[in-house]
Amino acid sequence: MYTQILVPLDESKLAERVLPYAVLLARVFQSRIELLRVMEPLPPATKGDLGGVYASQFRAVMSRQAQVYLEGVATTLKEDGLSASVVAQRGNPASCIVRTAEKKPDTLITMASRGRSGILRLVLGSVTDKVLRSTRSPLLLIRPCEQKEPNLEVKLESVVVPLDGSHLAEQVLPHIVAIAKALALTVILVRVTPADPFTPPSRHYAKRTEQDAQAVEYLHGVKQDLFKKGLDSVEPLLIHGNPADGILDTARKTPNCLVAMATHGRSLLGRWMLGSVTCRVVHGSRIPILVVRK
Repeated sequence: MYTQILVPLDESKLAERVLPYAVLLARVFQSRIELLRVMEPLPPATKGDLGGVYASQFRAVMSRQAQVYLEGVATTLKEDGLSASVVAQRGNPASCIVRTAEKKPDTLITMASRGRSGILRLVLGSVTDKVLRSTRSPLLLIRPCEQKEPNLEVKLESVVVPLDGSHLAEQVLPHIVAIAKALALTVILVRVTPADPFTPPSRHYAKRTEQDAQAVEYLHGVKQDLFKKGLDSVEPLLIHGNPADGILDTARKTPNCLVAMATHGRSLLGRWMLGSVTCRVVHGSRIPILVVRK
């Protein structure tokens, strides 16, 4: 499924917290891990400007430092029996990450993102947000808690898969089949049926009953299809209420789980964010989330 796992690093311990997930997946898929360090460019040097000379020297020092850092991480991975390579680039971080991922088919990007305060709670860290909006490669995103010690090993036992009956949401299923098989995960298919505020109370019960029957039938059909593809443990789950809240609540109650969902780009204002449900799930959870953008 994934021939390469791209791990962008910025030399911070927070960014490195995604490495255990990259290692876990690299082992089961026998993927090569590519470590990427992107340094944002300094202002261009001016000819004859002494400050420009110092800037050039500083860029050279930073490049050597980045290379040494990446090679140190790669050496640790190689000593653990993994295939690893390093790339140090200068440029716009998000653009470099997206372009590097596109160079090799079947690349999975794995990134750690910081939570922010104030109004920035509404968006991810700028680099992660830009990658999430523009890449066509699958992206595994984690939001580690900065106060907690990092886990050197991670364990996944199940994957929560939100479905809404659309072809778009089902685009994540091939990834689910591959990951669930490789890691022997239980697949939890979640369908959330929201309340319809425009339905008169006299028809609410009848409409809800009809919606539930259709949702159960749909989940059962997906379950049977996954059984045919070789998955042994698939659990359908029907929830009523707000879709994002239902997905987050299910994930929080499920130990050692991964959330996997598909989303798409939008136009105008939507270009600056994900679909509303995916956006809320990504921002509202510290559980690892695999996003497949179509």
